[in-house]
Amino acid sequence: KNGHAYYSSSKDLPDTLFPALKASDWATSTNADSLTRELYRHDGQSQANPVIAYAIDKPEIVDFISSESVHESLSIEQIHDKAMQNLENRLLHQAEWKTLDFDSGEKNIGHISGLVLSGDYYCSEAILSQTLLNQAHKQLDADLLMAIAPIRGELYITKLVSENQPESDRLMFAQFAVSRYFDKKHVHISPNVWIIRSGAIAGYVDGMDKIIESAKQSSSPPVENDGRLIHTAKTYAEEKGIGIEIDVIARDLGKMMLNLQQLIRTYVAQGIQQKSFSGNLRVHLNIQDPGYHPEMNERISEQLVTMSHFLCRQFSCKGIKTANNMDIKLFCSVIN
Repeated sequence: KNGHAYYSSSKDLPDTLFPALKASDWATSTNADSLTRELYRHDGQSQANPVIAYAIDKPEIVDFISSESVHESLSIEQIHDKAMQNLENRLLHQAEWKTLDFDSGEKNIGHISGLVLSGDYYCSEAILSQTLLNQAHKQLDADLLMAIAPIRGELYITKLVSENQPESDRLMFAQFAVSRYFDKKHVHISPNVWIIRSGAIAGYVDGMDKIIESAKQSSSPPVENDGRLIHTAKTYAEEKGIGIEIDVIARDLGKMMLNLQQLIRTYVAQGIQQKSFSGNLRVHLNIQDPGYHPEMNERISEQLVTMSHFLCRQFSCKGIKTANNMDIKLFCSVIN
């Protein structure tokens, strides 16, 4: 009907069917015939709940299953189960949890950290997956999590100790993640801040209205204005052990180098405490300074080489080496 396939059983559903989170106002007249279900229903909440649509991912377009294309013999639960099976198969191969770290700039708060799942178009939908959420439980060693799926392709998660009175660093993490929702460069999903328990949504984190409003007013991460570096970090296996890879976003070139040096020193200090650390750090720099242009790459690359040599000499002179007595080596590159 209407040019769509007619689905009467689970066998008719393709392996390219995925759940797709959409903003609460998505099912307007344009998409009114699309098959949807609520992500989470809880009476008395005013948050803008996203809906789940069901997307068939084609080479050049994403097509959504319409209500008319589904026979009454096929339930939405069956469609959802098939879509979730496809999602997990895809994300377990293509998506990656990365550590997200930044300095709050507040003495009473300090360092803020959590996880972000990225690397695939459907990463935000991992909030539907018990398998992937259990990975976050394990990595953060926490029974209770805070999760935000602000935009297409990203899911932010950190530990949650109190559902009613989250600690200041959790609030700052939430504000950073929610600010992505108000960034007009991205396809937004929801500013909601969710409680995750046993790999599933268990409710909303209370008292987030002010955080959401603050994120809306700033419409940018709190670290953007003073040149601090937002980054994700992960380890990678190599012949001599485990190296550290850091992806950095720099929004202020004038302040970047000093902040980058401090960031590298922090990870070197963490690395040398691990027996498996090889001493190798890879730094990939994503420059988002409004004044940046590609012609600057050569000069910036030269500055990175000079900085790398300076830091490596400094580490060597101070006797800073790995647990296996290996020298610290830096590999910095611009990825723009």
